[in-house]
Amino acid sequence: MDELFSQQDFDQEKLKEEAKEQVLSVPPKQEKLEPTVLGESKKLYIIDGYGLIYRSFYGFFANPIRDTQGKNISAVYGFFSTILKLIREYHPTYLVVAMDSMGPTFRHTMYEPYKANRDAAPEELHEQVPVIRRLLEALRIPSIEMQGFEADDIIATLSDEATRHQIDTIMFTGDKDLLQLVDEHTFALRPAKKNEKFYRLLGKAEVAEEYGILPEQIVDYLSLLGDSSDNIPGVKGIGEKGAVKLLQQFGSLDGI
Repeated sequence: MDELFSQQDFDQEKLKEEAKEQVLSVPPKQEKLEPTVLGESKKLYIIDGYGLIYRSFYGFFANPIRDTQGKNISAVYGFFSTILKLIREYHPTYLVVAMDSMGPTFRHTMYEPYKANRDAAPEELHEQVPVIRRLLEALRIPSIEMQGFEADDIIATLSDEATRHQIDTIMFTGDKDLLQLVDEHTFALRPAKKNEKFYRLLGKAEVAEEYGILPEQIVDYLSLLGDSSDNIPGVKGIGEKGAVKLLQQFGSLDGI
């Protein structure tokens, strides 16, 4: 034992002083941020492709939209209705669709059970994806995917590159994970909630207001909470309120 520990390791007075310093290191309460207002710089709008496809398909699940041959076209209709609305109302300088690639990604290599709990999507949804791809090509709207990566990775890469070129990025997505990217030049445009008519623009202030934490704390928040949809466990006994309270008090996982 003497070889592993010195007398200082058992010095109670020293330990009390260190504890006081840790309490003082807790980050101060964040000041209220100003509501987000987009500037005049060029804008890159990135669509979370499959996020919008799934939302469009299931949005009409109880009453599907069908063509003259009876085929389900809910995803096609909802997808392009949304894109045309974005073009008409937001006038993006640049527009791109980020798509998930088929097959496993590097995340499956890192964590084998990743998304293993997900059921296969309905065939009626799968049948509409090639149609959406062809229509995007016909409209000359680029779509990007890369084998072994997800749309999230593409969105993060494009937003970082856009910032380097003094271009603001607006991510059209309902994915909470992507809120970690929000900063002074990257924003999230969230689909309207039920009974809402307008999309919601989220900057740092809106993320803080809606979730009680800052965008840079989202990774730690999800680490504590886990993500059942991706089959990723969190800390046992920690829910949304508990995770927010811990991060508000200690700032980060390291602080905790």
